[in-house]
Amino acid sequence: MWYKAEAYIAILIVGMLIIGMWIMYNSISGMTTTTMDSGSQERSNGNRTGDLATDGGPEEEESSIQFPTFGRLDESDEKTYNAIDAEDDSALEPPTHIRTYFPETWYWNPALITDQNGDAFVTLTTPDSITTWGIDAIASTKDAQLGMGEAEVTVFQEFFVEPDFPVSVVRGDEFALRVLVYNYESQTSDITVELQDDSWFDMLSPQIQYVTVAGNSVSSVDFTIKAKDVGEHNVSLTASSVSLEDKVVRELKVVPDGKAIIDLRNGQLDDDSTATETIDLLPDRVPDSENAYVKLQGGMEAVVVDGAENFIQFVSGCGEQSTSMLSLDIAAFKNLQKGDISDEKLFKYENIINQGIQHELIYLVDDSESGGKAIVWHKGESPDIWLTAWAVFVFQDLVDAGFNVDDGIMDGFHKYLVANQASDGSFSFPNVGHWSINSDLQNEKGAATAYIARALLYSHYPKDSEAITEAIDYLESEIELTDSAFTLGLALCALEDGNGDASLRNSIANKLEDLKKEKDGTVYWTWTENTGDYWFYYRDNTVETTGYAIMGLHKHGGHGATVSKAVKYLLTNRQGGCFGSTHDTAVAFQALDLFGSFNIDDVTVDIKVNSVQIESIRFTEENKDITYLVDLRPYLSEATEVVLESSGKGSILYQVFLEQYIPWDKTTLDAPPELELSVTYDTKNVNVNDHIQATVNLEYTGSTGMLKMVLVDLRAPVGFSFVVEDFESLLDSGKINQYEIRDRQCVVYIDNVQANSPITFSYRLKANLPIRATIQGINAYDMYNPNLTTEIAPVDIVVAL
Repeated sequence: MWYKAEAYIAILIVGMLIIGMWIMYNSISGMTTTTMDSGSQERSNGNRTGDLATDGGPEEEESSIQFPTFGRLDESDEKTYNAIDAEDDSALEPPTHIRTYFPETWYWNPALITDQNGDAFVTLTTPDSITTWGIDAIASTKDAQLGMGEAEVTVFQEFFVEPDFPVSVVRGDEFALRVLVYNYESQTSDITVELQDDSWFDMLSPQIQYVTVAGNSVSSVDFTIKAKDVGEHNVSLTASSVSLEDKVVRELKVVPDGKAIIDLRNGQLDDDSTATETIDLLPDRVPDSENAYVKLQGGMEAVVVDGAENFIQFVSGCGEQSTSMLSLDIAAFKNLQKGDISDEKLFKYENIINQGIQHELIYLVDDSESGGKAIVWHKGESPDIWLTAWAVFVFQDLVDAGFNVDDGIMDGFHKYLVANQASDGSFSFPNVGHWSINSDLQNEKGAATAYIARALLYSHYPKDSEAITEAIDYLESEIELTDSAFTLGLALCALEDGNGDASLRNSIANKLEDLKKEKDGTVYWTWTENTGDYWFYYRDNTVETTGYAIMGLHKHGGHGATVSKAVKYLLTNRQGGCFGSTHDTAVAFQALDLFGSFNIDDVTVDIKVNSVQIESIRFTEENKDITYLVDLRPYLSEATEVVLESSGKGSILYQVFLEQYIPWDKTTLDAPPELELSVTYDTKNVNVNDHIQATVNLEYTGSTGMLKMVLVDLRAPVGFSFVVEDFESLLDSGKINQYEIRDRQCVVYIDNVQANSPITFSYRLKANLPIRATIQGINAYDMYNPNLTTEIAPVDIVVAL
């Protein structure tokens, strides 16, 4: 394809131009649309196949709603050395006779230089997608004049097939692979469609199907298969007639039919040291379900980016969750900006964050009482002062990262917060506020005041303003040297930022030293013990408390040894790349980002598996921000000994990770006694287009009053869809507070789950295709304590024609 920048000559000064150019996936066969760039607008597909959409069009690409979960690292970042994908050949051009290459982004060039006439040319080979690609270009001259343009390129052939099947299925599922056959020739054709047999599935229907397709129309055939082997597998299809032929290969993922068992080991290598970790494969595991690696990190940038990239995704959830998720996205983005990352990666993350901003603005409201702006937990609810203060940090980070944020939003936040300040300079969180502020905390008004004052100061609210002066005065006069490390950590942060009394700051720092707890060469702080009965439950928020203590002591100075040991505690108690809930992780990232990084002179780590060296990696200042991921799967045995040996000078963090799945009939699903979940179905055998009614029963039976928010993660089997109207009715009736549906996953949010008060609601699943499939993965968990979770056993569903 030739692209000539003639459009810019008319609007720009002719001369040397730099054109940022990208070509993105717009639609497949005119039935789905994906927009990826921040500057372009979503637009409908202009190719002719758009007129031929039929019922049962291609299933939307699976995009699972993500929450604080732990498991495989996002291995896509270019700053990750990944031996797992060392054999990847996705960059190779596909064979011309078989369509196999279907990227979402086709081409990106951030600096295409024109000639003296303002023309630039690029020759490209189109991917295999039968689609219309959107082209967007931004041009700038040396004297900073800008221009924008857009165009389209249609990739088309008169005859082609388009597989229409799910992105993933469960091992053991029996389901239909639907294949759409498009015929744009004028005459009717008799088409033979063949599914290439493969060892990963059993063929349950004829391997060859026949269909007659009239001219300028579309038809379909179905192949029924049973998935046998876990993994990512190719589906190869050929369609032909006397004069027509098309071959296409698509990928389908088969997930294990079982419960994930994760074994994660964290540690640190200092100078010349050795660590030995033994991981064991379970004899009854699902075949090929194991995933294992060693992760090595030499710098704080690598840690923050690694952890945040487990969350760097399109933001979803309620006001609190979207704020925390957006915070993590920004943390990763800010650290990525420090290193050597491709423009394409930055472009991708900018789009994710821009989407997150738009989602966050759903919960931005005007507060009539103060005339300011605030954030709500759910649409239609009243503003929340803690959540607004938390959003102040996030929006300031957006500004610091270079994103365009309306000044009126931050000004509105400030106005709302200051309007809620009491006459004595204090702030208070209401009962619907942040889960951390419990009335059993001594001086909880002190914690709330410190939290909000810190937010105002973080966002450059004037230190000499009346609101800050009065808040600092309140803290200086009312704060007590309690045993609440949570309150003291927050207070020290606020007093350091607001230039509070030096003697008091020193006393608080010394009190935090007295309250610290030590374990295996690390330091941490815990929240005060819960001694009373209050509307909220007690939970371990050690990560958040330790994060505030780290930030306060680091700002105060003179406690470097304690801070370093506390940072080590956070780093060696990660779960995957993260620290628990989204909010815990966000606070931990703030602390790690403020701390900086360990010093590395020159250190080499040798990795041995069962006495055989498989990798040697050298760390210096130049590469300490890179996460190194070494695949252990080829070396696994029933008992695998992993030895890590470091030599030189420097500190290296390591993780040894093993994930494997146990069949459901080989494991028990013992729910925590305080959280009970069940889902029952009115039938498990239906016909196509029938409905199954599912009834959810949820009960919290803990000793404290309530859970602030419980998430119920519902799943539909392959070939089914949720009936959206049912969830809208539940929302309108107040049974649930929010829901989000992505393909075959629906996450339901329920606020203020009272102890010993069962919650029951029903919804329907619609059968779209004949299948024999498994519903698995349904679970419920506490938004703020991921360890309080329960999962239910799978259910088999049969759908007949």
